[in-house]
Amino acid sequence: MLCGPLRGTCVNVRPVSRQVLDQAIDWQVRLEMGETSQEQLNALQTWLAEHAEHRRAWEQLNGINQRLRIAEQPAARNALLQPSANGRRRLGRSTLVIALAGLLSLIAVNRYVPVRYALADNVTATGEQRTLMLSDHTRIVLAGRSALNVRFDEHERRIILLAGEAFIETGHDTASRPFIVETQAGQMRALGTRFLVEEESRGSRLTVLQSAVAAQPRFGLGEAVIPQGEQVLMMADRLDELKDAPANADAWTHGMLVVDNQPLSDVVSALSHERTGLITLDPVIATLRVTGTFPLHDADQALRALALNTPIRIEQHTRWWLAVKPR
Repeated sequence: MLCGPLRGTCVNVRPVSRQVLDQAIDWQVRLEMGETSQEQLNALQTWLAEHAEHRRAWEQLNGINQRLRIAEQPAARNALLQPSANGRRRLGRSTLVIALAGLLSLIAVNRYVPVRYALADNVTATGEQRTLMLSDHTRIVLAGRSALNVRFDEHERRIILLAGEAFIETGHDTASRPFIVETQAGQMRALGTRFLVEEESRGSRLTVLQSAVAAQPRFGLGEAVIPQGEQVLMMADRLDELKDAPANADAWTHGMLVVDNQPLSDVVSALSHERTGLITLDPVIATLRVTGTFPLHDADQALRALALNTPIRIEQHTRWWLAVKPR
């Protein structure tokens, strides 16, 4: 039993190895930096599922981080580590305090806003949604954890999506300047339209809701016109195959998640963008098909509602970690 100096600060501790604890710390730092891709989150889920010791280290680390504000315990990590045969293992206590204090600082700053884009013109926090009206009467809705710069001049109207997702409804420009959305993968030229752009780990996903958009990969040879009702993933060197745009793809701009026979993994991924911390999904139920409408402003409530009508259960290990498992 690991206890702090104040009442109610005890954590039930069963020792874990130094290597596993270091892995857990590394995962949490990456998570709180706000730069974790879906592939990395899947890798974290796999790591947690590999061994009970991994899950125990993750849960205990969260418990220690929550209590460190009350009592900075240099011995906290010692209590988690497997004791040596002579019971006299010594650790670099000052290094531990600095590391955990640094982690807490990251948590405090990154809990809502990814610090990498803190200096962008427009940044939204986790679970936040913001509407922008630009000088040309273009309307932009930013999803949570998004960052965007606006660069208008006499030649063009350019916005730069650095992270997250944006709904764009272009305004009429009296100077007939082209409207361009720049992403890491390339750029998209609006042809009088409403569309969605989302930054993903593999590239930039374009969903055209009205009219058309000309998409040009950064290292591509030319533009390709994407028509209304189509969706495409643009990578730096090419465009993926066109797909039908999901029905109600812009429902998130109204605070709702609408899914129609989609895998549970897609639902959990969407809700993860609206909640601080981690939602893990057991791979056994990842392909479970889901249909329904869920509130985005309360991811926890959405998951509880989902559990009422599907063979899943929700486990809340800490304030930061929800696990979705088969019932």
